[in-house]
Amino acid sequence: MRFSSISLLLVSALAADAAVLPVVAKASVPVEAGSDSRLAERQAGVIGAVTQIGNGVMSVATGAAVNLVTDTLRAVVDWTKARETFTQQTTDAMWKKNPNPAKFPAAVCYNKGYRLADPNGIDGKASVTLRSNLLKVNYDCMYMTGANQFLTDSDGGLINLSYSYDGNRCTFDQSTGDLTCK
Repeated sequence: MRFSSISLLLVSALAADAAVLPVVAKASVPVEAGSDSRLAERQAGVIGAVTQIGNGVMSVATGAAVNLVTDTLRAVVDWTKARETFTQQTTDAMWKKNPNPAKFPAAVCYNKGYRLADPNGIDGKASVTLRSNLLKVNYDCMYMTGANQFLTDSDGGLINLSYSYDGNRCTFDQSTGDLTCK
């Protein structure tokens, strides 16, 4: 009967005494942007518990496997939060640095398919990549002119989409995720 390495490691983990050691780690979430963008590296704090398992050679291997699994799971949970925070902070920063609020009533970041009522009615478009370990996602970020509509073709939510806009000139359709500006 053949056992995989991970099965053997997990069995030895169950047989060994376990102690939980709290660990605080920092995960760097670098942002790569096109030449038009001046976004800086963002940091995401990661807090977790790493399990140290038993004594001996097999316990060291098991501990490494468990650490790898817990680090991977923690990264996925923190990745969602990192993406939500990134989209909000990016459009907020863009809005604060809006070069012409009279012309651009909205700042947008989205990582799914989209359309614009007036495709020429955007400026400063940059493709931005957010990375964390092996995970990465690309967003299109831009300023949108008035008399335009940003139409989403897929999921919204802060993990994928963020707008910062002039509430007197733009309306957000919660059911579709679309933004209309005048």
